[in-house]
Amino acid sequence: MLPFSETWRTALWLCAGAAAFLFGERLAIRYGAGALARRWVGLPAGGLVALGCAARFGGVQAVLALIACALLYALGRVDAATMVLPDPLCALLGLLALPWVLAARLSGAAWGPLLFEHTVSAVTVSLPLALLRRVWPGCLGGGDVKFLAVAGLWLGWAVVPAFLLATLAAGAWSVAGVAAGRLRPGVQFAFGPFLCAAAVVALFGSEEFIGWFYGGML
Repeated sequence: MLPFSETWRTALWLCAGAAAFLFGERLAIRYGAGALARRWVGLPAGGLVALGCAARFGGVQAVLALIACALLYALGRVDAATMVLPDPLCALLGLLALPWVLAARLSGAAWGPLLFEHTVSAVTVSLPLALLRRVWPGCLGGGDVKFLAVAGLWLGWAVVPAFLLATLAAGAWSVAGVAAGRLRPGVQFAFGPFLCAAAVVALFGSEEFIGWFYGGML
């Protein structure tokens, strides 16, 4: 049986997670996504995400990670419904990257390498894709490119494997959709939900992502 203080701490995180889900859902509806038919399912899911944030990060970083997850949920929902990643939500996520990096500094990371990693990562994927859009219009949405710049500020070096994970997941989903007759070949679909889901995975497993993908190069 959990100690009394630990029980209250767990209950508070569960409530915070439910509130974060409702916050993300409200943002999603505001920017064009329809309300979920079974919204109550998201309340315990949000609580579990909050507990994961507390276990993985702790302190201020756990709170920031929970807010980021709420924003990523809203962004994914809106893009799935409207094919648009709203600039205000991306901007808010980008602004929260500053306290995220500051919290990492307070946990012992050196300023120089930390700033270099997160600033360079903001353009590592987004800049080549922005150039690709100039050569091949329509290959990727402008919102996706902006989102990847913001994701780089949050994820650091993990943004590259996160982008590859999103691409593989989207490719597998499209192949399965065509095979099942739900999608027509060549028809565009929202990439944002895959980017947001991959960003959440990378946020929780950034060290593992970096170690797996770069294999000791960093």
